[in-house]
Amino acid sequence: MNDIIAFIKQVETLDEALQVYTEFKSKQREINWFEGDLLNALIDRFGKSVIACCAEAGWGKKARLEQIARVAKAFIPEERLSEISWSWYRAAYQASTRVEGETPFEILMKALDNDYTYKQLCNYGKGIEEMPEFVLVAQCPICETEYAMRRHTLIDGVIRCPVCMLKGEVSELGVFERKM
Repeated sequence: MNDIIAFIKQVETLDEALQVYTEFKSKQREINWFEGDLLNALIDRFGKSVIACCAEAGWGKKARLEQIARVAKAFIPEERLSEISWSWYRAAYQASTRVEGETPFEILMKALDNDYTYKQLCNYGKGIEEMPEFVLVAQCPICETEYAMRRHTLIDGVIRCPVCMLKGEVSELGVFERKM
């Protein structure tokens, strides 16, 4: 903690601190790739039991180590872009397990080319029944129109009555909430 405080006192601008953090995140991604490649090499040499041994040795939880190994195996080094978050690679890998005929890299590139949000990438290939549901049940306080809306993607912000909007009035119905 004292090292962090000393570092913050040395930086001249917020931009400088943010640049250092960006470099740190890039190095962290490199470490994930290295760790995944190392785990895969150990698995190839000694078998899958290596994961449990590494977990017991303090490398991390077994599920995390398995995940890092699977993601690293799914993307060849030429497909690993340092500016893309590890989470996006993980989500693309997971999406590839739900769809046939698309590699994790193809899914990742499709997501980036089409400006997917991270949430959209996470939901790629999911059936509608697997996606979260958001609901809004309300009655407009002005025109008294009743609404029961259901969506599988969240709309941020307050929803307004479209009937009142056509009349030039503003009436708020509420916000979508995740159905439990």
